[in-house]
Amino acid sequence: MVAGYNRDDCLSAAALRDWLEECRASLIGQGFDVPRPAVQDGSPSETLSERQRRIAELIARLTADVPADADERTAEQHARWLLAYSLDWHRREQKAVWWEYFRLSDLHADELMDERAALSGLTFVAETGGTTRAPIHRYSFPPQENEFRGGEDLHSVGGQKLGAVHDISIAERWVEIRKRGDSADVHPEAVFAHTVIGAEVLADSLERIAHYVADHGMEGDGPYLAARDLLMRAPPQIGGHPIEMPGETALQSALRIAPAMTGGVFPIQGPPGAGKTFTGARMISALVAAGRKVGVTANSHKVIRNLLKEAAIAAGEAGVDLECVQKREPNTLKSAA
Repeated sequence: MVAGYNRDDCLSAAALRDWLEECRASLIGQGFDVPRPAVQDGSPSETLSERQRRIAELIARLTADVPADADERTAEQHARWLLAYSLDWHRREQKAVWWEYFRLSDLHADELMDERAALSGLTFVAETGGTTRAPIHRYSFPPQENEFRGGEDLHSVGGQKLGAVHDISIAERWVEIRKRGDSADVHPEAVFAHTVIGAEVLADSLERIAHYVADHGMEGDGPYLAARDLLMRAPPQIGGHPIEMPGETALQSALRIAPAMTGGVFPIQGPPGAGKTFTGARMISALVAAGRKVGVTANSHKVIRNLLKEAAIAAGEAGVDLECVQKREPNTLKSAA
């Protein structure tokens, strides 16, 4: 699938290049001067950030002896190559996030009507809660497709911060917006959702792993073993036992392996509905029953909440005493037994 996407991108870029060349030749034929852009120096610019300089040096260290042809690499070399070219991934992804923000900021209210990340044609209905400084205002809106589910950070036309979605009813076509202090008196004609999630912590973590690998190599005991095993595609450390025993279901294998692991990583993958949450919850219950503490991390609070709810169900079924604590908001903890 990825190869197909890449092929389409390359063919599209080639077709665009050919069309631009035809336009250039036509203009030159009409007597216009159309010089080609000067070839840019490929060396790093003087304004290259300190972090980018560090990343460039790390990439060079990690890939110094790695063949360009993936088929010629050892597993360890390929793991270092993967790590090296993951180091700048978050910065590149943030660019796309900000490009989308600027694109949406440039749209007029009528243009936002066609954006799934926006609501247009808003009409103020009433104040429904909140405080004087941060009121909650309800707005009605005409029929339109959107992806709002609640909690989104909102911007008004032009990109100014407005507040966040407090509640929404797609069927009844109203949205409640919790305003900021500086937008309490602003009633927008349209809004769009855009959230930038800082990735500095993740990027810094990858950089620490890369420094360790550059100094000590990818293999062997020591820090960051789970990350290194994942990059190396190493099997879980379960005392040499097979991942799947004859006659076992996937769930039975997972429940046997979880308490037996002494390190490394045990990935479980599958499409939506395959049973990842169901299996993971019961692995948590088995680990707690074996006297372990389990940490859960994910890309959203909702994902963690769903897993913890299922873990509580699994623990109840197994008679395991389980207590969960989830960090919902900064400096706020919610616990459930």
